[in-house]
Amino acid sequence: MDIFREQYEIKKGQISVEIEIGWHETIVNVNWPIIISKGNIDLTLNEFSVSKKDEFGLMNAVAGKIVNKESYDQNSIFKGEEFTVRESIEPAGQNFY
Repeated sequence: MDIFREQYEIKKGQISVEIEIGWHETIVNVNWPIIISKGNIDLTLNEFSVSKKDEFGLMNAVAGKIVNKESYDQNSIFKGEEFTVRESIEPAGQNFY
């Protein structure tokens, strides 16, 4: 990497990250302006994205329903405790419930 930095000028901007959790997939979108220059030639890279098949959205919905129901059940191990698990994750193009 040092050889690369010796030959090219690299400028990095402010990074921002957005994560979308769906029923069966998580998508991570990164906006990170990077300018790589050599002489009078510039290459600008801005947007990077990766998606991973997983069950995080489904697991969050199930966990939320269990914890929220149990917190109001008089016979629950959570009796007297207040728990709220966010259930507002909405996969793109699908209704969560």
